[in-house]
Amino acid sequence: MDMKLRDKVVVVTGGAGDIGAETSLEFLREGCKVAVCSRSQKSLDKFREKVSAEGFSVLTGVVNVRSQENLDQFAKKTADTYGGIDIWVNCHGIEGYSPLLECTEEFWDEVLDINLSGTWRGIKAAVPYMEKRGGGSIVNVSSFCSIVPTAKNGVYSISKAAVDSLTKVMAAELAPKNIRVNAVLPGFIATQMTADKVETIKDMLIQPISMRRLGNPGDIARGIVFLAGDGGRYIDGHALVISGGKFIVQNPQDPWNNYQGGY
Repeated sequence: MDMKLRDKVVVVTGGAGDIGAETSLEFLREGCKVAVCSRSQKSLDKFREKVSAEGFSVLTGVVNVRSQENLDQFAKKTADTYGGIDIWVNCHGIEGYSPLLECTEEFWDEVLDINLSGTWRGIKAAVPYMEKRGGGSIVNVSSFCSIVPTAKNGVYSISKAAVDSLTKVMAAELAPKNIRVNAVLPGFIATQMTADKVETIKDMLIQPISMRRLGNPGDIARGIVFLAGDGGRYIDGHALVISGGKFIVQNPQDPWNNYQGGY
């Protein structure tokens, strides 16, 4: 399928992390012009090395998504460099491991401000440039935790549930501007951030997954590219679950075990 993405201008926030980096590379492989921002210059430098090794170049910038001014400046820098913005991917985020009753108000505010408000700010930064192009596509990276919350990771789960709602409302409000807004909901993805859990509790992690394997960043990146491109041209306000079939039934391991699970 021709995704009709060649020469499209893409911004990826949190683009130096595992999922963001793979997403940025997928867009580059499709012939896009890509701008990536991150909180960490060190992460951006490492990402640029990876991009260069594949023969691509990319625009980068250190951005704090808690600042509308930072995001607006990076959007302007991207548009000034590449001529506009067609696609914006909100891929930034932090997790928040704390039982809710033990969570400090400061930590609650930080997680919600980055994951939810940062996504809202990113959309606001992108829209003026998309309007000038006659439309565009926004993809928010949410989480499977938004539909099945995780105990002790409650603030994160709540923030991502709010991102799903934000996605639907913005999809409706931006439709008259020919701007689509969708979300992807990754299941458990094997990344550097989750490496310790993969090493210690992998068997437990795959129990609810019908495909009996963990996801990788490329699995999510391809979903994002699909939604952003021509394949998703009539998809709006959708939350695409990319989880390998997590919790699609109560006993996903039974078919693998010749239905000997007993339930």
